[in-house]
Amino acid sequence: KPDCSDAYYQKGVCLVQLKKYDEAIGELDHAHEIDPVYTPALYLHGTTLHKLERYSDAIEFFDRLLDISPQNADALYGKGIALLHLLRYQAALDAFDSALEQNPAHTDSWLQKGVTLTNLDLHEEAISAFDHALALKPNLTEATVRKSIELIRLGQHDEAVAILSQSVDEHPRDVWAWCYLGIGFL
Repeated sequence: KPDCSDAYYQKGVCLVQLKKYDEAIGELDHAHEIDPVYTPALYLHGTTLHKLERYSDAIEFFDRLLDISPQNADALYGKGIALLHLLRYQAALDAFDSALEQNPAHTDSWLQKGVTLTNLDLHEEAISAFDHALALKPNLTEATVRKSIELIRLGQHDEAVAILSQSVDEHPRDVWAWCYLGIGFL
């Protein structure tokens, strides 16, 4: 048996790649026994629990990581995602905002902030968040489609159709964009 937390962590990484999440958790538990503050293992533990849809448990590991590294944008993002799945929208929004304070170029945080704002019925703010994500990653189809959905909700069908038309021109195999393009014409 290795006595190095990194060895258990690396084994956990391999098991996650093989989608053997429960086994990965066991290896990460060993890593924590050796080094309770080994941040890569804490982060992987949180993301692996998320894959298992154990969102409350994932939050526990993201919080442990944030106790060690409070400015860790990825941990704040992971916590936000778990909170979003638990329908704790305001707490998720706070986590995404904190992640963006640490790293304003964290595209996924902008995208998920938009999703969270949508769930809070703050459609114009959601559009703004999707615009930030698109400014960082212009070909992010999910942000384009989600922005268009918000425009449709606000009755701005022409703008939504124009955005989705451009998206399907650029990504002709994107079924999601085609679907919402049809809705935009309704």
